[in-house]
Amino acid sequence: MMESSDSNSVVSFGPFEVNFRTQEIRRHGTVVRLSGQPFQILEMLLARRGELVTREELQQLLWPGASLVDCTHGLNAAI
Repeated sequence: MMESSDSNSVVSFGPFEVNFRTQEIRRHGTVVRLSGQPFQILEMLLARRGELVTREELQQLLWPGASLVDCTHGLNAAI
C-alpha cells in the first residue's frame, strides 16, 4: 500500500520511502543509493501507479527527441 505525505513530496510503499524534494530513497530508514535516470524512472512509475508506462514514454522522459533505437541499451541499463 502506498501512502503520500508532505504535499506528495514523500511516498511510502512497502519498506521504502521516497522523498521527491530531496531525491532520497530509504529502505527501513537506511538510505538507498539511486540517482539520475533510475530515479527519474522510479518517479514516473510512482506518479503513474497502476497505469501502464511504455518504453517510449520512458525514452521521451530520459532522452527527448532521440529515436528509440538509439536509446534501447541506455534504457535497459537505467531500468
